[in-house]
Amino acid sequence: MQGFTSLETLKLSSLLVPDLRCIWKGLVSCNLTTLKVNECKRLTHVFTDSMIASLLQLEFLEISNCEELEQIIAKENDNEKDQIFSGSDLQSACFPNLCRLVIRGCNKLKSLFPIAMASGLKKLQILEVRESSQLLGVFGQGDHASPVNVEKEMVLPDLQELLLIKLPSISCFSLGCYDFLFPHLQKLKVHGCPKLTIESATTSNDSMSAQSKGFMNLKEISIENLEGVQDLIQVGCLITNRRGGHELSIVSLETLHLNLLPDLRCIWKGLLPSNLTSLEVNECKRLTHVFTNNMIASLVQLEVLEISNCDELEQIIAKDNDDENDQILAGSDLQSSCFPNLYRLNIRGCNKLKSLFPVAMASGLKKLCMLNVTESSQLFGVFGQDDHASPVNVEKEMVLPDLHFLTLYKLPSIVYFSHGCYDFIFPDLMELKVRQCPKLTTKFTTTSNGSMSAQSEVSQVAEGSSTGCSVPTSTCRTWTIYNGWKEEKEEED
Repeated sequence: MQGFTSLETLKLSSLLVPDLRCIWKGLVSCNLTTLKVNECKRLTHVFTDSMIASLLQLEFLEISNCEELEQIIAKENDNEKDQIFSGSDLQSACFPNLCRLVIRGCNKLKSLFPIAMASGLKKLQILEVRESSQLLGVFGQGDHASPVNVEKEMVLPDLQELLLIKLPSISCFSLGCYDFLFPHLQKLKVHGCPKLTIESATTSNDSMSAQSKGFMNLKEISIENLEGVQDLIQVGCLITNRRGGHELSIVSLETLHLNLLPDLRCIWKGLLPSNLTSLEVNECKRLTHVFTNNMIASLVQLEVLEISNCDELEQIIAKDNDDENDQILAGSDLQSSCFPNLYRLNIRGCNKLKSLFPVAMASGLKKLCMLNVTESSQLFGVFGQDDHASPVNVEKEMVLPDLHFLTLYKLPSIVYFSHGCYDFIFPDLMELKVRQCPKLTTKFTTTSNGSMSAQSEVSQVAEGSSTGCSVPTSTCRTWTIYNGWKEEKEEED
């Protein structure tokens, strides 16, 4: 085929070549930079070993929904079915310019490349593997592989994003005893990989921690549906296979999403996420607290905090070395500057939580804009105070100056907005929703200047006074700055 040697971009799909079984058949394009293969149902491999040395310019490789694909690189004249191209036959310079590799919906694929190829992927920046039901590892080893001259510690020096999504059979990042380091990794997402466990990443005599230099630039972590993970340090082991004694570094971490981690008991275990801006925790059934008091001063960048469906969560902030069970961090131990940049706070379905924060923290929430607390059956108040709290220097009137939206919904035990004789003023509140909070005694009342206030039982104004009207807690009502109170129909469970 004339001109094929100059080909730079090739896109193949079932619409164009529905019966495609072999792409090249002796053809070689030395200038190929982009290859996308989609829904080629009969394709069993993409490349052969003899042509790999010609693909020095390849930068983008995407393969999706190829049901019969068993190998990305196959041997020519292969008499043994399903034999993966072995490490001893490869040069480490394979795909030296590959930047992006995406594999999706290839259910017969066991691994992407032999382990020997890893050291050649010097420019790989994005590695995304998803929805491939039989994949055992990202890097594999053939039955007859000879791992001579293959380093036991592999480095992907430019990898910035690693996504492993819906891989039900994957048990480790690399098959065999190889450690991986990702010195420039910024985004890590592991969802729906139930067999990727701590046990598969380490041996019984090994330390369950990752080497810090492998994650110094990590900015985003999203982990979902993994068993065996008890703290964040162990996350590094899942993909590195690391057996060293160094701890995971999250010095650059900005976003952390944790979902469906049934064994998670403690998130940080001594780690300090000083650049964290967003934390979302969902369905971590054994988690009892989110932060400890000694790390709060490091969370000055936190903007978003969302916690939902954590059955055992008793405190958001716990004391270190807490000898008294269920003791909430007292206001006297807190600085008013805690969470100075917190913008959105959502708490839902945490049925052992009695309150969110000590009342002393309220004065530090200068930028809080959205506060939603819903479906938490044992919550007594949004702000609380423990038995040993010393309320010295705690103002009797608190102001949340930037709060725009406040929702209290399905809180059957809530009695007060804040524990004790503390009134709250919300000068910029735009919308207030109070629904199914039958025990609430705090009155939400508009002041003479139009600001909404939450008044404690001992200081609340009489209903219907000149300062405004208070919300009856036995009904569902919404207040907006433009339309005032509006009664809504009670929802049925």
